[in-house]
Formats: sequence, C-alpha cells, structure tokens
Amino acid sequence: EFIPPDGYEPTFDSFSDRARKIRQLQVLNQDLPSAEEICAEYNNTFIRQACIFDFGITGNETLVRSTSDFAQEEKEIRTLLLNTPPGIRDGGRSQNITVGVCIDAVFKIESFDTNGDNVTARITRNDGTLFELSDKESAPGTFEVKFLGSGVVGNFKAHVTLTDDITPVLATMTV
Repeated sequence: EFIPPDGYEPTFDSFSDRARKIRQLQVLNQDLPSAEEICAEYNNTFIRQACIFDFGITGNETLVRSTSDFAQEEKEIRTLLLNTPPGIRDGGRSQNITVGVCIDAVFKIESFDTNGDNVTARITRNDGTLFELSDKESAPGTFEVKFLGSGVVGNFKAHVTLTDDITPVLATMTV
C-alpha cells in the first residue's frame, strides 16, 4: 500500500496541458535537422544507414558525425591497404638504350593493375626536356616515352611515374 509523504499533493496534467506540451515539442523539433539531412554527406550506403540509425538512437548530432567520419576514414584506409600497385611488364621499370647520333629511341611501358584500376602516367624527371610521353589509345595502360635528343651527345634520364590514383610506381628510362 502506498503511503504518501507529508505534504504530498498529487497533480494531474489536464488534456489541454499535455496537448500544449506536445505542440511545443513539435515546434522545437521542426528546427532540428533530420537524420537523413545529417547523414546525406556519406556516400557509402552502409555508413549512411549506420549514421541514420545512430542518430535515431542517440539524437546526438556531434557524436553521430564523429563516429560516421571515423568509419569513413577507416574505409579509406582499408582501400589503401587492400590495393595492389600497378605493375609493369617485361622488366619495364628500368630500361636502357644506347643510341647513335640522329637515331631515335622509343621506350615502351606496358602496365597492368590486378585491381582493375585505371593506370595513368606522367614524366616526373625529364633531363634536358628531351623526353616525351604518350599513351597508346588502342592499348589502355600502354605508354611510350620518346627520346627527342637524337642530335645531342650524353647520358639522359627520364622518370615516369605510373599510378592507379592510390599507389605510385616509378619507371626509369636511360639513354
């Protein structure tokens, strides 16, 4: 049996008091962003759905953004760790050609990527600007480095960096 303490007087909200409080909460909630709005920036479906779920449970936007950002960073780190760098066929990472005066030289670089990533190339060292890089449109991942100094005497190098937008690989051409 319940025995109230001295001076206890029960009070009851009237129906109109409860309705007024509900309306106040609805007005306050209209100013708050929805879970979908908060989590829309996450492109990964799993991370976005986890963000929506977490916000629905906690209602704490700061916490939800923090954990979702962390999940996004971990996904990017996993992608980096699981990626295999592009490969270069037939010893193409280090190529040497001896040429005579007025003789052109063309180096061929055939790349591959076991992840199926697109491989791009650019010259990162170009002694005397005597090398020119081109890609073979008919064979994706195949590049040619042409030596343009057939009338010049000396030793010259070009470095070509191939990348799958994650891991760079260096190839050296020496004339």
